[in-house]
Amino acid sequence: MKRLNLKHILLYCCIVSALISIMCFVVLWVKGYLQNTALIYSFINILIMTAACGFLYKLIKKLPLDFCCYISAKHSEWKKKNIEVNLFKMLNVNKNILMEQVISRLPVPVMVVERTGDIIMCNPEAKRVFQCLKCPPSAPDEKNNCPIQLLLETLSSKKPLTDYIYQFYLNDDEEKILLINTELISGLDDGIIGAVLIAYDITERKKVYEQMQQAEKISMISELAAGVAHEIKNPLTTTRGLLQLLAERFAGDKTAYQHIRVALKETEIINSIIKEMMLLSQPSKPNLTFTQIENVLDEVSVLIDSDAVFNNVTMERIYQPNLPLAVMDVTQMKQVFLNLALNAIGAMPNGGVLTINVAYNEQTNEFEITFKDNGTGIAGDDMKKIFYPFYSGKNDNVGLGLTMCYQVVNKHGGYITVKSKRNKGSTFTVYLPVINQVQKTS
Repeated sequence: MKRLNLKHILLYCCIVSALISIMCFVVLWVKGYLQNTALIYSFINILIMTAACGFLYKLIKKLPLDFCCYISAKHSEWKKKNIEVNLFKMLNVNKNILMEQVISRLPVPVMVVERTGDIIMCNPEAKRVFQCLKCPPSAPDEKNNCPIQLLLETLSSKKPLTDYIYQFYLNDDEEKILLINTELISGLDDGIIGAVLIAYDITERKKVYEQMQQAEKISMISELAAGVAHEIKNPLTTTRGLLQLLAERFAGDKTAYQHIRVALKETEIINSIIKEMMLLSQPSKPNLTFTQIENVLDEVSVLIDSDAVFNNVTMERIYQPNLPLAVMDVTQMKQVFLNLALNAIGAMPNGGVLTINVAYNEQTNEFEITFKDNGTGIAGDDMKKIFYPFYSGKNDNVGLGLTMCYQVVNKHGGYITVKSKRNKGSTFTVYLPVINQVQKTS
């Protein structure tokens, strides 16, 4: 079907007007309402209308087609722009319905901005994750965790973001890691009228991935260390036997005997280190029993009491009431708690407070045993190395204590996390499941 242009429309309007005038003249004349003078005036009016229509038709016919198309295009463009301008107004009108039915129920943060960069939509999950007090933010300090800058960059560059890693901290110590995707919102003529952001919280996923990586590294290094220790053990045993024979032969030579005794003492130290290294690859299987975890920590507190007094450290124990029974190897876990507590005391050379906190998380069915100090803290670069064998911040330490702790807790089906700030202190948290899934499956 041929599309009508502006010329045809105006021509049809002129013809219809002339026909209506003629019909009115005929009807009035037949009814006898027109006298001779009125009849003449009406006839003259019809002639004038017909002549005007003919003149208008000739004028329209002479108009260029481009001009008519230009007017039609402008009208169409104005109509589309009007629809786009009213689009966000419509969204604002129906905002409560959209938020209630769709966006507010999504389990992921969602934010929408219009072309000017103003936030028009922000679901409750976005407010919770980014901790924005209001949405849209009304003050600059409320935008600290708000990723609106990513939306503004998307609008300015007209390039959506894909799998963008966004990191920030809550309460100065809780790290949040989000995977963010942005997309442009197009209008009817493919023009940009806004942008939308969707975020996915991958904090826990990244922690689990890092723990798996760390466990693999520790296992590989431990096996290597155990292999080296096994190769050293045989010649060391021979060396120690020969030194004992020399000690008997030179018992009368005080100087020689003293030198030999020093050498024997050093070989004993090497031998103890080798035993620990060999245990790294094959830690003993936990002998699980039911016990009150508070009692185990009380025994540890007695063991470290003299070290705490000597280093001017005050101990605080906070136990959640009515804790359930724990399933663990008491001897192994007592050694883990003892190492963590002694490390905390050693990190406070000028004195401080060691807080031991025990809580039970009903949602995860885990015990959370926390050792918190206000000592020197751990440097950021050292955080990923502290569980590696032979890594230690002290000159007089072999560096196997935390590695053994990690292995033992891992054998119990748990894991250890660390939070630290330089010169503000460290917090080691041991997570132990109520039911040891590792031992259950094995």
